[in-house]
Amino acid sequence: MKLSFVMCSNRKGLATIARVANLAALASDDVEIVVHDNSGDPEKQDFLAKMQGPNRKIVSVNPCSSWENMVQAVALATGDYIFEVGDDDDVSSFSIPPFLKAIDEIDADPSYVMVNGFYIIEAGGQSALYAYENLDSPSPAGRVASFLSSPYCVLTFSAIRRSLRSNIDAFSRSMPFRFAYLDQIQSALWLCSGRVRRMDRLTYAYDLQNWASPDRGRKADLRFFTDAGVDASALRLKELINAFEGAKAITQKYAELPLTTDQRLDVGRAWFGHKFERFCRTSIPDNPAALFDRESVALADKWRAASEFDFRALLTDLSDFFALSDPAAGQQYYDFWK
Repeated sequence: MKLSFVMCSNRKGLATIARVANLAALASDDVEIVVHDNSGDPEKQDFLAKMQGPNRKIVSVNPCSSWENMVQAVALATGDYIFEVGDDDDVSSFSIPPFLKAIDEIDADPSYVMVNGFYIIEAGGQSALYAYENLDSPSPAGRVASFLSSPYCVLTFSAIRRSLRSNIDAFSRSMPFRFAYLDQIQSALWLCSGRVRRMDRLTYAYDLQNWASPDRGRKADLRFFTDAGVDASALRLKELINAFEGAKAITQKYAELPLTTDQRLDVGRAWFGHKFERFCRTSIPDNPAALFDRESVALADKWRAASEFDFRALLTDLSDFFALSDPAAGQQYYDFWK
């Protein structure tokens, strides 16, 4: 099996069922379809049961977290490459033959780890055609820099070597907290691992309409923090935490990267610099009546004013902040990243 499309589904309704049916229709000798549904909706489950067929794994489970749903879904895939699909998005059927051809062309070249193409981005009632640029560079630092300069920093919607996807997913599962930006760090690790073959063809329609309301993204981010047992005020420090965790993962924690020490340091510095600059541009409203708000503002002010960076001191500060919610969680964070 060459390519597995993996859809983690939790939405209900006929529109979602129709998208699952469209995806299921792509199954063939070379294309496996995996759908893992955790909606708990009996009507949807009844429809999904009727979509079973050759090279289709359509599974309904009890409601669980979106992370666990994804982990279970990817574990079912047997293709050499995995392409993750949202249940509110569409895969272009016309992209399948060129996808398979591109996989054949890069499969014997370990310097390439994934294939992607053009996307239609639906947001704010408008559509735009979009693609990542310069991700086939031989330079890991160049690939990550191009990725960071892109408006949408998530490479999930690509055909990724299953072995690489499995290794980096396993590393992600070992992290103490799984925050909303984890997919960005995963994408950076994929790019550190190899080059991207881009097809000049529309492959995917990415629907951001569900994020259109001003606070929708903020609420989703809050859920990641509260699910981790961390006070929601940590959202104020999101870009600082993202900068720290991504840089540490690249330079030290993910040992499987095929990079020299100097290459790791170059990429890690680029990652930290970009994300820290975003952090410095983030406004943090002050609420002095709330302990966690006071602490998050104080921590932000301290590191924005820092003339140099001591990663161990930053780790201590972040761990102490998390320990305000749960001392054990703060210690776990420190022990992992030290």
